[in-house]
Amino acid sequence: MVRCLCMVQQKQAANRLQSVLQKSLTDFIWRNFRVQASIIWMPITAGNGFTAGLPSKSSVVSLTAPEPLARARRAELLRALCDVWTQTTDGRPDELVAVISDPSTAGPN
Repeated sequence: MVRCLCMVQQKQAANRLQSVLQKSLTDFIWRNFRVQASIIWMPITAGNGFTAGLPSKSSVVSLTAPEPLARARRAELLRALCDVWTQTTDGRPDELVAVISDPSTAGPN
């Protein structure tokens, strides 16, 4: 299973489009990794997120790949992930922070 955390500004399009984005992300994860997705939606209350002193319009989408990724493959997946998000929200690419990290190889502390 791939966990995907979505941090979105409460009054932005991404939050209003939650169900559509969750389906799109679930499909993206299945199409690229052939595993189920667990989407964690975390709205940021209005007035708690800022960019350059103004209310933020940014969202963060962070997921961990089920296997290590080569740099070229990660870049390809990040572009596709950004496309899924911006096409759905009609947002700008600079309003999204996208992360696809490798699985941790560290054991429990």
